[in-house]
Amino acid sequence: MRRSCARPTARSTPPGADGGARRNGQPIAVSARCQLPGARVAMPGAVYRDAGLREAGVSRADNVASLALRLAKVASGRLDAVLTKPGPHHWDLAAADLIVHEAGGTLGGLDGRTLDYAAPATAHGPTVAGPAALVAALRAHAAEHVG
Repeated sequence: MRRSCARPTARSTPPGADGGARRNGQPIAVSARCQLPGARVAMPGAVYRDAGLREAGVSRADNVASLALRLAKVASGRLDAVLTKPGPHHWDLAAADLIVHEAGGTLGGLDGRTLDYAAPATAHGPTVAGPAALVAALRAHAAEHVG
């Protein structure tokens, strides 16, 4: 039986090694939205209701059960942002965190902290992902409206 393996030449570049996130080989990027009015955000209904986001002009995106898929939609610009309730674990976030960052966005704690994937506790508090300016606006709004 003959076996073969790919042997890239010095001139070849593995997919993704040149930076940036891709979907089906095409570059993707987070949305350019930077303000709350008009933002399409995936989030739990209670967060939408209790944080006054409807009044701020934010629309709640249709439910997608998979957090990883919601974050991939942020990375591709198909959603402006994702807000989560407390509880996502390292395994829910780590790969999508890389994709969101490679697409030009940010993912972190709603409190502004960077997620620590080396921490012994694997669960995180509420998280937010999207373009940096929109994430900052969501954090500021949450600080004013969530006790």
